[in-house]
Amino acid sequence: MNSDITLDKESSIGEDRDPVRVIMELIVNENLSHEEKANLIRCARNKFKSRRRIAFIALSALILSITLLFVAAVSDGVAGTTILATIHESQALFAGMEGVLTVIIAAYFKPKSINCE
Repeated sequence: MNSDITLDKESSIGEDRDPVRVIMELIVNENLSHEEKANLIRCARNKFKSRRRIAFIALSALILSITLLFVAAVSDGVAGTTILATIHESQALFAGMEGVLTVIIAAYFKPKSINCE
């Protein structure tokens, strides 16, 4: 990309904006060559694909941890193990982990819901 070509702040792909709108603004930008437009569109697409992948991984981890807690509760009730007592000792660690996963998921879905203009 040429160093003298800059995008204005509103058409920057670094912001949390609708990817379709960003790509449309890149296509109509007359200051960019065809190759530069293709590179910027590829970057915009990859950025949102990566965010979606991270959010689904976090959602899967959250569901898995809740499932494991349910299995531990059933195991304690049926077999008389002390899995939940051990988990209760490290409750702050699990709460922090669940909080981080929830924030990751919310950070992905927040821009998605705001872009419904």
